[in-house]
Amino acid sequence: MSSSNNKSQTIIDLSKIFNTNDTTEIKQMQTEFQSNGWCFVSLPKELIPNPDLIKQLTQSFESDNKNSWYSKYSPIYGYSKVNHKEGIKLLTGSYLQEFANKGLIPTTLVEPLNYLSQMLDAVTKRLIEILDQHSVFQEHPSLSNLIKRARLPLKNEHFGMLDIVSYFNDKSGFQPPQNGESTEEVNCVPHYDPGLLSISILSTHEGLQLKKMINDEWIDGSLELHIGVIWLGERASRITKNRLKAGIHRVIYPQESKRRLTIWYEICTTEQLKNISDNKTNEIMAGGMVTFDNLPKASPIIVFRNERRLDFLRRFEQSHGLTMTKAPPPQYILPKHDISFPTDDSNTNDRGAESCVKQSRSHSRTNLSSNSQVLKSKISKRSRRNTSKIFPKTENSRLRRAGVHEEDFAPSTN
Repeated sequence: MSSSNNKSQTIIDLSKIFNTNDTTEIKQMQTEFQSNGWCFVSLPKELIPNPDLIKQLTQSFESDNKNSWYSKYSPIYGYSKVNHKEGIKLLTGSYLQEFANKGLIPTTLVEPLNYLSQMLDAVTKRLIEILDQHSVFQEHPSLSNLIKRARLPLKNEHFGMLDIVSYFNDKSGFQPPQNGESTEEVNCVPHYDPGLLSISILSTHEGLQLKKMINDEWIDGSLELHIGVIWLGERASRITKNRLKAGIHRVIYPQESKRRLTIWYEICTTEQLKNISDNKTNEIMAGGMVTFDNLPKASPIIVFRNERRLDFLRRFEQSHGLTMTKAPPPQYILPKHDISFPTDDSNTNDRGAESCVKQSRSHSRTNLSSNSQVLKSKISKRSRRNTSKIFPKTENSRLRRAGVHEEDFAPSTN
């Protein structure tokens, strides 16, 4: 696997799509989404961050007095910091004013971020409408049906999640790994987002890379101010049964040590927002090993016994670089127990195994169904006396009890 520059990549003109419904540009965007789940876009001038905003954001993050600018702390929204980065996370739409009134936004940034948020809301709303009209997400255009199927919280108003992040880039100058499994190797591990789609409109220094699935290659993000990136999330892949791919991306350490300022915006799902609600983040998690569906090839992560979800997500962000709002519900890995019954060495078929068990009259009888698995290791005679009956449960029954919807059986995006 190698990384490459972006000079040979197709660039979709968003202005042509918005102003003239240019079918050529729309079809090209759809093709890129079907192949890789992302595309470079030429930004409308209204979306290009102006130098004053970039300067204000840079000064805000580099100030020694930034903590005094926030009159209230929030565990999820507003300002946050971990070892390798700091940032501001906000919801747009009517939520932005609430955050401003609560003191979660520096006063000097309220007005410029208000304008930027409204512009991102308008652009993404129009983009989703156009893509739906051209049957990109579903065969029969229906915005209300798309919102319902993708489980988006957009029934009453359009809004998204705005992230502004400054990477410290204290590490630099080494060859990027093949993938990267922790912040020891990369700023942010390879992943795809949980939502419908995201748009990245600023990257002031090298680091962002996007996965080209056709040849398993990492493509560098653009550093030009007028070039952005749109990548699809898990929901876009799910509702199209993987016809559209979820865009895998990561952030590597640069060759030159220099801060990297970046801005992106995501159309989130209802579940995504519920997972970071106060009720959810205060939950006590069961100890064990977990994985996340949107982290391809990542190793399992340990959950400490009686660990709060918020503490786990913070630790996860610290170790993997993935902001806690990008983490879907964790998937627990249940331990495999080696359970078996003695077999006659001279007769190892199922019938021989059953007769061997029947001959052990002093032990508990165990009914073995014709579809039961071959069990590997041996247990002692004493443990067999206390072995309870095992009733295998079907996968479908577990899924029905968990409330999984039929569309969630779509192929994985990995």
